[in-house]
Amino acid sequence: MAGTTQPVTLNVDDVTVDPGRRLRVRASARIDRYSFGVTRAKGMAARHLDITLDVALHRSPEVPGER
Repeated sequence: MAGTTQPVTLNVDDVTVDPGRRLRVRASARIDRYSFGVTRAKGMAARHLDITLDVALHRSPEVPGER
């Protein structure tokens, strides 16, 4: 955001492993947009923003002879 990068700690809220080939992870974080240099539009967005990531990983079918 605004050319600023920094680490953000994600809290893993849920992990689901489906039988077969799928892994789903849901994680969240709260960031202070001022620490990323975003200080305009006061009143349009709160200073602290909640972010949720919902990531699904799918395993490809195995191809015989490949590892």
